Amino acid sequence: MNVLPKKWTVALLASVSTLLIAGPASAVRQPDPNEISDSSYRDPGLTIDSAFVTADLLSGPTAAQAAADLARLGAALSEARLDLRTERWATLLLVEPMLAGDAASRPASEIEGRAWEAVRGWLIRNASALRIDPREIVARGFVTVSSNGQIVQIHVPRVVDGIPVRGNYLTIGLSHGNLVLFGAHDWGTVGEVPAAVYTDSDAIARMEAHIGALASSSRAYKPQLELIPLAAGEGIDYRLAWSVRTRFEGSVSEWEALVDAVSGELIAFEDKTNYASTRKVIG
Repeated sequence: MNVLPKKWTVALLASVSTLLIAGPASAVRQPDPNEISDSSYRDPGLTIDSAFVTADLLSGPTAAQAAADLARLGAALSEARLDLRTERWATLLLVEPMLAGDAASRPASEIEGRAWEAVRGWLIRNASALRIDPREIVARGFVTVSSNGQIVQIHVPRVVDGIPVRGNYLTIGLSHGNLVLFGAHDWGTVGEVPAAVYTDSDAIARMEAHIGALASSSRAYKPQLELIPLAAGEGIDYRLAWSVRTRFEGSVSEWEALVDAVSGELIAFEDKTNYASTRKVIG
């Protein structure tokens, strides 16, 4: 089997605010950056190493089902990779007509709309073979048109029961009017989504308890519920969690706490700032 790592990146902007405490006119203590870094925590399960295998190397019932699905999709066994953790198609190479031959001559906005409608219909018609649930595609994907309309890329985020699933998305590529690439990233099976036991205020309190004295110099933003994928044995499990973003007085960094909305457990507290780097070009 061919095992390949997955990668995932997040980009954020940050700003600085000034807070005053009641009583004597004294400024809030600015935390040392090392103090903040010392509070960093990450559940090991958040690192998910995807295991890909080409369909022609499968065996037994898994191979038989894969062959049936790929026959329906018109994809070759050697050009399909299955993610063994999710049992979804990590990569499919296809040639499926999507847009009329004159589509590239139209405005980009029109190509975006036509491409999305064509792809959405294809996803719905082939949901079983693609191993996805169309009900989890609740909004138009992010469509990018390039190369004078010849190349179209579509990113489709996943939403389950109205809750966004972090790091789960579909990638679809069109070339010269044909759908040529499909992939499902970390698209595991989500069971019944539990009701949140802990509130957003509880999540903020849990984060503040974790950072201790630093809480007096932090400012939390309104928490958002998400489904967070974590490695679980040979598969992926999902936990309902509050995402709490916060910034610290005098710091340009933005941190995020993930708090399990059912157990109240801290899943992570990490720096999510996208730090710019300086690159020198020689020659």
